[in-house]
Amino acid sequence: MEEQTGIVTGTGSLPALQIQILDGHGIIGNAVRHARVGQPLTLDIVLENTEIYDFYAHSCIAHDGSNNADALVQIIDANGLSCI
Repeated sequence: MEEQTGIVTGTGSLPALQIQILDGHGIIGNAVRHARVGQPLTLDIVLENTEIYDFYAHSCIAHDGSNNADALVQIIDANGLSCI
């Protein structure tokens, strides 16, 4: 994907962003607030009102909050592809 820069003109509604972590694999799981190591989870990212925008998620990691490099797992790479 080629990166482009420039000045945007015009008007449009702001996109609505919703991010949740769901239990299990797929988007039918319930949202979770706490998880166990090894628990299957799904990262669900939804952008609404994006007709005039071109967004994608990239370079996402999961961690346990300890700031320990051994506790980091990359889940989406720089190209927006799943790593798991």
